[in-house]
Amino acid sequence: MIGRSLAEDLKIETGSIIEIRTSEGNSGTFAVNGIFDFENNAINSSWIFMDIYRSQALFELNGAISRIEMQIEQVFQSEIISQKIKNDFPDFLIETWQTNNRQLLSALQSQSASSYMIQFFVLLAVTLGIASVLAIAAVQKSREIRILKAMGTRTSSASRIFLIQGAVLGLTGSILGSLVGVGLIKLFQIASQSGGALSFSIRVEFQTTLTLIIISTIASIGAALFPARKAASLVPIEVIRNG
Repeated sequence: MIGRSLAEDLKIETGSIIEIRTSEGNSGTFAVNGIFDFENNAINSSWIFMDIYRSQALFELNGAISRIEMQIEQVFQSEIISQKIKNDFPDFLIETWQTNNRQLLSALQSQSASSYMIQFFVLLAVTLGIASVLAIAAVQKSREIRILKAMGTRTSSASRIFLIQGAVLGLTGSILGSLVGVGLIKLFQIASQSGGALSFSIRVEFQTTLTLIIISTIASIGAALFPARKAASLVPIEVIRNG
């Protein structure tokens, strides 16, 4: 059995006869009984499955096995499982997928860290933007706020106006942003699938989206704290003095 990419590159179909030659100069003729697709281009273009006895004869292993690969369900417990295997077979070399892909894992960790940093600074910029808008609103509406406080409105009620405004802005903006993001992802998937360029799937998790909406709303409420304190510090008597 050969991979789909290899079959397409060499124009091989089921039932074709191929010759395999090793780096040591050994060769053999084989019939292709099937074509597999692991949805991984590297595997589909380089892996071949055959009977173990014929492969041992092709590589002159005399009944030996050069390597055994195992697949486990708990992929992130591979280090623990490999240690147990090492204890049972101390003379064998045991490697985990983390060891073989150390550079890739390091790159993915760096990418994840940079992604979190970008998200943090975007959230910070949005928070400062909301804070500045509400602060300007507090200055522009200072006369109205003093009049309301002079008419008996409590200080806490005047401050609560800006907290509610910040919560509404954060909640509405995060919901609209999430909907736009999901819509763009769907359009990207449709466009990529129609062109055949999409080799991976993008999943939108409701729990993650809800968490982001909550964080954005809390950040907006935090941004409204300064304008709320500004409104609370306004003195009603000034509007009477200044007319």
